[in-house]
Amino acid sequence: MSHDNDTSHVKTVEASCARKPWIAGMLSQLSPGLGHIYCGQVRTGLVLNLIAYLVLPVVLTVLMLMSARWATPALLAAVLVGAGLAFGSGWHSKRLARTLTDYRLQPLNRWWIYLLFIAQLFLLVVPLSLMVKRHMVEAFYIPQGSMAPGLIPGDLVLVDKRRSGDWPSRHGEVVVFRQPEDRRQHFVKRVIGLPGDVVEVRADGRVILNGSALETSVAPGDPPPWLKKHAEGGTLSNEACDGRSYQVFFPPEDAAAATERYVVPAAHVFVLGDHRANSKDSRHFGAVPVGDVLGPVAFVPRPAGSWRRFGWFE
Repeated sequence: MSHDNDTSHVKTVEASCARKPWIAGMLSQLSPGLGHIYCGQVRTGLVLNLIAYLVLPVVLTVLMLMSARWATPALLAAVLVGAGLAFGSGWHSKRLARTLTDYRLQPLNRWWIYLLFIAQLFLLVVPLSLMVKRHMVEAFYIPQGSMAPGLIPGDLVLVDKRRSGDWPSRHGEVVVFRQPEDRRQHFVKRVIGLPGDVVEVRADGRVILNGSALETSVAPGDPPPWLKKHAEGGTLSNEACDGRSYQVFFPPEDAAAATERYVVPAAHVFVLGDHRANSKDSRHFGAVPVGDVLGPVAFVPRPAGSWRRFGWFE
């Protein structure tokens, strides 16, 4: 009788070591390969963990060397691939755990081992995430319509920060910068004047750059839905600045803020909103120091309204 009781007790202890699928999946999400280590597949788990540590720095190094046109979407693709691999690893470890109803604990099946794996990943990911945000790309939400029709409220944009504080910017480029009157705020506008340029903005929103009016022409077709809803009258036009063409919205009357001839100081840029009568820009706070320019808008991963504007931003 005593022997039977002991056997029953042993089976109960062994059953308690069965692998739980939800724990395996959670550990895989927290640290690649950890769910497999939890399920006893130590070699597979260590390989997945090593790949994560080696691939992240390599991918970021390659992205730093890529052109602006490809770096931002490539980073998005890398994030999606990484998320897919994490999901696949979690799914496989959960499936594996369901088969391990009679599991014998191994040396690495200790709570503090799991904690070490999770901690080491965070020690890698957190600094890399901060580096990406500071030196490579940062997401910004567009709250107002001063850059309509190109950017409208609700758009999420990615800014290429690899040129942050670098020189030169380019005529016609759309950039995010620190607002000179309150550097805690970030504005998005189009670069119209570079150092030494002479800029004049008329009350109808037209620009005179170095003595010559920027070329404009009425854009064919109807205005985009956002402008139809939020702007009465006015003219949607194509404007060209130093070879770069884009759309702007001029007011129906002389309702735009005008400036006299303005010489852009050294290491500064003169910026304007594309919605000329609905923008606080260099006409109000002057030129922006180059060091306060975070970088050009490169990609629109989540446009407001229609998904037709998804993709690279020109």
